[in-house]
Amino acid sequence: MFRKSLVLGSIVASALVASSADASFLANGGFETAGNTQFGIPSGAAGWQGASTVPATRGVVPGLARTGSAYLNMSVPNGFGGSVGLQNSIADGGLAPLVGGELLTLSLWAAGDVGPTGNALYSLRFLNTNGNILYNSGNIFMNGLTQSYQQFTFTPPAVPAGAVAAFLEISTATGPGATNIRVDDVSLVLVPEPATLGVLASAGLLLARRRR
Repeated sequence: MFRKSLVLGSIVASALVASSADASFLANGGFETAGNTQFGIPSGAAGWQGASTVPATRGVVPGLARTGSAYLNMSVPNGFGGSVGLQNSIADGGLAPLVGGELLTLSLWAAGDVGPTGNALYSLRFLNTNGNILYNSGNIFMNGLTQSYQQFTFTPPAVPAGAVAAFLEISTATGPGATNIRVDDVSLVLVPEPATLGVLASAGLLLARRRR
């Protein structure tokens, strides 16, 4: 009985490892590591780069995180038609390259307020070794933001042949009124293959039977 339980546990563990391999293709998606500071204020996040129009601000801020101890804050004050954005490339993060044909899913959690005319959005691109864009999702708007975190997900087409890097941009802009958003727990992961899902389902059924 112990040996059977051990085998079943090994099957489940192996499937879980396979389904979560490489974790995320984006560096520092939880924003736990701050980037450079300007005047004592974090100006970005490690693994991310970007720009903003004065006096828009961005930075890794402690507290009010969905998980962990920090989140990304992006804001544009009232009365300014500015914008702020951050970009994350797996090439910058030193992560493993993408492979043509892979299926990925993007997930991020966001909260905040974009005012009556502002917006918050993201876009995902796949690049080749020369930095040329082989796929561009276009702007995907995060509608219906509230002060509570909610998840936004996007599954692009399969990675095109020749693409090796993912490039994610998150930005917010405003007209009249202020814009302030919080972003946390950003990930870009492989979609589990059907074979892996099948192993997980089979292992779960076997464990359920063992418990009866």
